[in-house]
Amino acid sequence: MRTSTQDRVAIIGDIGGHSEELFSALVRLGADPHTLDLPPDLIVVQVGDLIHRGPDSVGVLAIVWEIMQRQPVSGYSLPVITRRSI
Repeated sequence: MRTSTQDRVAIIGDIGGHSEELFSALVRLGADPHTLDLPPDLIVVQVGDLIHRGPDSVGVLAIVWEIMQRQPVSGYSLPVITRRSI
């Protein structure tokens, strides 16, 4: 991942199954509320738990999956952990 002095980096941590909060944060950062396309100058780094005890872990995974499908990380491959790989 290369950044320029014009890039914004947003670090989002411990989502813990709260899809509405994740969605709201992404929209406040400039994501399109209909497509979840991120602005070209925005790099989002997620740290901590995506899922846990929150009310909508499936919704969190759907948001992250949609973003990764539309805007995959350039130059990096992220491992996908499935039930079979555990």
